Amino acid sequence: MKVFLSIVIPVFNEEAGLLEGVHEVLAALEGIGQPSELVLVDDGSTDHTWSRIERFAASNGAVKGLRLSRNYGKESAIFAGLSRTIGQHVLVMDADLQHPPDAIAPMLDSYLKQGYDIIDGVKSNRGSESLWYRWCASAFNRLFSSLSGMNLSHASDFKIMSRRVVDSLLTLEERGVFFRGLTSWVGFAHGTYEFEVATRRQGQGSWSVSQLLQLGANAITSYTSSLLHLVSFLGVLFMLFAVVLGLQTLFNKLSGQATDGFTTVILLLLVIGAVIMVSLGIIGQYIARIYEEVKRRPRYIISDEI
Repeated sequence: MKVFLSIVIPVFNEEAGLLEGVHEVLAALEGIGQPSELVLVDDGSTDHTWSRIERFAASNGAVKGLRLSRNYGKESAIFAGLSRTIGQHVLVMDADLQHPPDAIAPMLDSYLKQGYDIIDGVKSNRGSESLWYRWCASAFNRLFSSLSGMNLSHASDFKIMSRRVVDSLLTLEERGVFFRGLTSWVGFAHGTYEFEVATRRQGQGSWSVSQLLQLGANAITSYTSSLLHLVSFLGVLFMLFAVVLGLQTLFNKLSGQATDGFTTVILLLLVIGAVIMVSLGIIGQYIARIYEEVKRRPRYIISDEI
């Protein structure tokens, strides 16, 4: 049977709100009036999420369930779901209903009318996110855009893609993936659909500060080498500074105007030492990326499928 629309939802410890979310998504699919499927990817949940997914799949032929062998992260879970879709068009959304199911039909309608290969869901607001989280998200988007040239401002994982976009994404073999960045990198015609972020109805978000920082570091180092060029620029800058300072010191020495500069020396050592450590950290991030890629381990391992 030809499937018109596939929906991929990565799930992690969403036992409390999964029942409500799946029912709303299935209701939205019924409203479309076309053969559709829902692919739920359990990203190594430690609660009863998988047993709920099994029940959904057993009672509804439109539901597929994947269970990853452990928690590989949302990005890998999305790609696991994409690999099992068969729809002509594929929509990705979150399980917490902050990507509202009632936006699926108008978003799909906009996508079909505009004829784009990708429709990106763009947040009209940041929902109930804290001021600190909003500031961090804004800072990351500005930094990522300035370094990579790709504007992800207000972007989200809520998007619809054509089959050829999904097939193109699945041909990419890199292990460290950033879904939003890759959908921009593969190109194709992009459109946008503005939606209002809904309030999370059940449970709490599972992203910790360290996980968000790691995601940000992986995203930046995956899509641009600009930081390595920055290290080179800092090296040249300090070399010129050292030449100027050396000439000044030599002139003062030869003219008999040399004075004690212990404080200056200490400050210079601290500044140069800090720059060296930051530079080593940046280089280390890229080496870590290389290390992960050359091992060529799979992005995920599927332990169960229904």
